Amino acid sequence: MSNEIKSYQDNPRVWTDEQKEKLRTNLRELGDLSGIVHDLNSNQIVSGNFRSEIFDINDCDIRIIIAYDTPDAQGTVAWGFVIWEGKQYNYRQVRWTKEQCDKACITANSLGGDWAYAILQLKWPSDLLLECDLHIPISEVIPTDLVREEKAKPASMKITFASVEQFESARPKIEELLKEYEGAFFSVSCGEI
Repeated sequence: MSNEIKSYQDNPRVWTDEQKEKLRTNLRELGDLSGIVHDLNSNQIVSGNFRSEIFDINDCDIRIIIAYDTPDAQGTVAWGFVIWEGKQYNYRQVRWTKEQCDKACITANSLGGDWAYAILQLKWPSDLLLECDLHIPISEVIPTDLVREEKAKPASMKITFASVEQFESARPKIEELLKEYEGAFFSVSCGEI
């Protein structure tokens, strides 16, 4: 058994290479936006507004664990936790310009990949999806008789290339990707449809 940390095998979110690159760029520029990010210059919550509202952040203890004399490259001046109902939630203080705050607020609410609706329907119980308030658009719904049939089959994905040359160009990347997933394989069909 390997101790290597792996992605969750049934993750129903998919990311394009472009989305991953945007996330990488934003992480480098703005840092982690997934907790509560508090801009000290404006004294506003830039990321985590709804959590802060649920916590009633002004009535919570905030414990600073690490503080810096000057902002780091991402504008961070402190890291810590908001304490709510006896639990700790990530908290970060920054000193940003208005433009950085705007970018971080939009980024925190937009970079998240896309739902793989077929995986959700095939791998996740519908009562859990409803409990989590996740609704599958009608255009993405797989008929239930097909879902039952498909659950017995391995998950698959079809990629159609405009030409054989385009496929041959992508083939090394596909083969490299498959090495990450034990038992995964791909098949090829060529010709007119």
